[in-house]
Parts: sequence; C-alpha cells; structure tokens
Amino acid sequence: MDPIVGRSFVQTVIAVTAFDPTAIEATPRSVLAAATLISTVFFGGFIMYRYGGRLDAGIDASMERPLLSVVYGIVSYSIVVFVVGYAYSQLLRVGVVSTAVSLLLTGMFAAIVLSISGAGFVITGTWLTRAIGVGDPWLGLIGLGIVSAIAWLVLPLAIGLAVWGAIAAVGVGGPARLWFNATASER
Repeated sequence: MDPIVGRSFVQTVIAVTAFDPTAIEATPRSVLAAATLISTVFFGGFIMYRYGGRLDAGIDASMERPLLSVVYGIVSYSIVVFVVGYAYSQLLRVGVVSTAVSLLLTGMFAAIVLSISGAGFVITGTWLTRAIGVGDPWLGLIGLGIVSAIAWLVLPLAIGLAVWGAIAAVGVGGPARLWFNATASER
C-alpha cells in the first residue's frame, strides 16, 4: 500500500520537500554568505573549545598528506549524506515521515555536516596561522570563514560550495584517514 495515500496533498508536498537541497538556489547570496560565516565560526569555535587539546593530531594528520586528506574529507561527507538520505528514504517508504520528522532529519543532517565542517575549518585555519607564524587558531577560523563567505557571495553557487567543502575537507580528511585505516583495537 502506498504510504502517501490518506494524506492531504499539502502534507505530502511539505514532507517530501522539507529535505530539498535545491532550496539553497533560491536563497539570496548575502544570506548564504552570512550563514556560512556564522555557522563556521559557531561550530568551529565549539569544536575548538571542546576538543582543542586534540587539534594537533588532526593538524598533523591533515597536513601530512593534504591531497589525500581532501579525498578522505569528501568520503566523510559522502557517508553522512548517504546515511541520512537512506534513513529519510526508508522512513518515507514506510510512511513514518511527517513534517516534524522531516524537519528533525534535516536539522540532524545540518548539525552533522556543520560540525564536520567546523572541525575542518579549525584544523585548516590553525595550520595556516601556525604556518605564517601567528599561532592564534581563532584568526585562522575566522579568516577561512570570511574567505568561504566571500566565495559564496561572489562565485557561482556550485563553485562557492566547492570552496567551502574543499577547505573543510582538507581539515577533516586527515583525522578521517587515520580513523578509516585504524584497526578496531586502535579506535
């Protein structure tokens, strides 16, 4: 039996489109740039506050092989998108997805992606500030947040997203590479 039968057309449209990533295209660029900067600094700042003592290992892992870090960072994002998308499609298939569940999944997805991105921005930003001799990780985080916001503001949407993702992927890819390649006893 079709899980959508019995629902009104409006409920069905809301439930199906609440997780629509194409809604970003309709958002003004200035809002995207501001949201990028604020979310980067907020989530990156939280990661720095909570896990600041572990950043050195992440920096070493990411900068040991930066190109490979990008690949592992993209794989990390892909896994998150797959898991959340699969969960959403399965819930939709059995008829459990309501507007509230759809918004909850969208919020969880956003929180996970922004947390991963915050970690990536902190690691990349801290490495950059250390490389130029400044040493303050907040300057690196805010500086990369501004670079990312400018990319969202002036570049085409896909390229702005690629810049944002690449910055985060470099930082998160090193720790992800170590985690993926670790044996069960090392985790």
